[in-house]
This record gives sequence, structure tokens and C-alpha cells, in this order.
Amino acid sequence: MQTNNLLPQQAIDEFKIIYLKKFGKKITDEQARVQAMQLYQLYDAVYRKRVKQKS
Repeated sequence: MQTNNLLPQQAIDEFKIIYLKKFGKKITDEQARVQAMQLYQLYDAVYRKRVKQKS
């Protein structure tokens, strides 16, 4: 699965380190990119919903 290169390499590397510490498993740059973007999209959706509810 190819994703847009919206994340800088440093962010991908940091995500891979966090993932390794949390799950004890190494992942590829592409896996990290996809999972980081999915996490961001989830956060963004929840955050937007909360902001809308406060308005």
C-alpha cells in the first residue's frame, strides 16, 4: 500500500521507535507511515467532533 509522503522521515523514525518500545516488534517505514497516518486521522476525527460539540 503506497501512501502520500506527508510525514517527514524523522516522524516515521520516531513512530517506529515508539512502536518497537510498545509492542516489541520492528516495522517497516511504509508500515509506520500507514499506521501513523491512521492514528492521525483517528485523532483528527475525534478532535473535530469534540470541537463541534463545544460550538
